[in-house]
Amino acid sequence: MFSPGMILTPARLNAPTAYKTSDTSRTLTTTLTADPDLSVSVIANAVYVVSLYAPHTYDALCDFKFSWTAPTGSAMTNWTADWRTVDGTEISGAFSTLSTVVPLTSASGTFTQPLWAHGLLVVGGTAGTFGMTWAQNTSHANAATVKTGSLLRLERVA
Repeated sequence: MFSPGMILTPARLNAPTAYKTSDTSRTLTTTLTADPDLSVSVIANAVYVVSLYAPHTYDALCDFKFSWTAPTGSAMTNWTADWRTVDGTEISGAFSTLSTVVPLTSASGTFTQPLWAHGLLVVGGTAGTFGMTWAQNTSHANAATVKTGSLLRLERVA
């Protein structure tokens, strides 16, 4: 979004984007950890539209959970996530804080399903890194995996 008189800087012209070029698997952990590929730099006092597409694999023994990491003072209220269960049922959720942890669970089986998340990120007075954090929902030797082709894209709007 540009307005008359706005100075066009590289930060405004380039939407921060992170693309996952290889799978990342985690076993035996329920500790949320930043994905090594799905993070971007954000500018202090900026506002971004956030879009995440993250196909992932897990089974009913470990399940999957995710959240966000952001600079101190940032907020993302009323963000949404959409995913599918093992039987193909689509589930949508609306969440009220940046730190909300979203558990994705399955009654049985192992499967790969997409995850979409969208929201408006308001960065406080501290610049830094914004990204997806994730882990197994239940610690297990079977891996939870975020797949190649996942994408995190931010569009600066203010």
